[in-house]
Amino acid sequence: MTEDPVPLVVDLDHTLVGVDTLRLLRQRLAVHRPWLARQRTRLRAQGKQHEKLWLWRTVPVPVEMLPVNEALVDGLRTCGGRRTLVLATGSSHELAQAVDAHLGGLFDEIVGTDDTVNLTGPRKADRLVERYGTQGFDYIGDSEADLHVWAHAAHAYVCSADDSLMSMVRARHAAITSVAPRHTSRVERLRLVAARSPA
Repeated sequence: MTEDPVPLVVDLDHTLVGVDTLRLLRQRLAVHRPWLARQRTRLRAQGKQHEKLWLWRTVPVPVEMLPVNEALVDGLRTCGGRRTLVLATGSSHELAQAVDAHLGGLFDEIVGTDDTVNLTGPRKADRLVERYGTQGFDYIGDSEADLHVWAHAAHAYVCSADDSLMSMVRARHAAITSVAPRHTSRVERLRLVAARSPA
């Protein structure tokens, strides 16, 4: 049984890792399989969730190369066993599972985009409220899209150096904490784009 009954929910892009995984996968498709661009466009027209899942299955990135926010991961590891850790992302559920496996199964639960729902913004908020209730979880995020989620969180952790975002969260939430983001260099991003997909 965990000591803290309130789960800690963590976003993936620009929070747990220092990149936008959808943008990265689009760039990888353009480099490694550019002839599939029209197929990606058709899938996106059917719903962004279809594009995300297809991109991950078509040009997966080696997760061991992703720029992990090590300071955040270290903090999460100290919570392990004392509270439930949840990875909740708009990225593909399969991508999130691969990242968690690379981190040694850090998270107790994983919630991500599947073939029915693009789990971002209000849809992520709805899923978390349905699962944990309003004020039933703490949330670490990084962008304006996360305002929908922070609105229902007991404590808002903001993983961003953006002062305007921090001001927006502060105006809506009494309990907030700043978390240092993982900055990614241009060289790191280029290596991720160029890297061969796992076999």
